[in-house]
Amino acid sequence: MSDSKTFKIGEAADRLGLSVQTLRFYEHEGLLVTGKTERGTRIYSEDDLARIQAIRRLVELDIPLQLIRQLADTRRNSESGDQACRAVSGQLGEMTHRLRALGQAIDRALQDIEQADQLVRRCRDCRLKPSYRQCAPCPVSQDLDQAQILQLIWDQKHEPQ
Repeated sequence: MSDSKTFKIGEAADRLGLSVQTLRFYEHEGLLVTGKTERGTRIYSEDDLARIQAIRRLVELDIPLQLIRQLADTRRNSESGDQACRAVSGQLGEMTHRLRALGQAIDRALQDIEQADQLVRRCRDCRLKPSYRQCAPCPVSQDLDQAQILQLIWDQKHEPQ
């Protein structure tokens, strides 16, 4: 490393488990402003790495980059602490709403997957080749409506008949 407190772009990417392209993308999107050496090499501080980790966490949670950018820019673009507080509070509220909705969708998906797994386990020890014709009389085929993901697993249209 170039210094115990600063990192070149490759070092920062390695340390964060990201690609160099991702760091450049965050910078291009206005989410990050990095320092540069006299030769133009990007350098990252510990604070930059912490900011990138916060961005990454929000991106992993499917928060749109536009909302992340707004949040990152709000204090700097506000005329007063009150204005910043109100804007940030609204943005955090929107993120909370999005994450709660995502959490509910994840809960529904988990229930669906668990139900599908219970049904699919009925096929254990079956010696027949899985096909629409072979499986039609099977109780699992009769219960496909109990788990939406089974429509993907028992895709009857793409099966040779």
